[in-house]
Amino acid sequence: MSQRPKVVVAVGEASERTWLARSLAASCQVTAAENGNEAIRVAQEATADILICEQALPGRLSGSDVCRQLKTSLPNLRSLVLINECFASMPEPVLRENLHADGVIARPLRFRLIAERLRQWGIPVRALELTAAPPEVDPEIARKATRSK
Repeated sequence: MSQRPKVVVAVGEASERTWLARSLAASCQVTAAENGNEAIRVAQEATADILICEQALPGRLSGSDVCRQLKTSLPNLRSLVLINECFASMPEPVLRENLHADGVIARPLRFRLIAERLRQWGIPVRALELTAAPPEVDPEIARKATRSK
């Protein structure tokens, strides 16, 4: 790609969305979206090259819904879906087919894995970005998660 690739980051959690967008900003033109409808709109407006979205997006559309709809309007789009760790035991080809995605990465988010996948697709993510720290966990979310166990 002669110009910086256009990437849409669609993640529901604001801190994760911001962290991913900032981590990729030095190498890519990044647009963030907080739900599936917004992801479709901004990807089509930008003629995005890459979509990074989570399967469990807020709102009515899942990550696989977004991928399926965008594959029709943007046939050259590469999509990477972030899934919950409990689904990681399924073979990746099965996950990719079921999610209408070109790649799948299990949570917890590790920028190194995302950067490696983007490099495989010809996106030159800079090494400096590999040191990006993940977002802090909101103390209230951590408390709720601990109580529910």
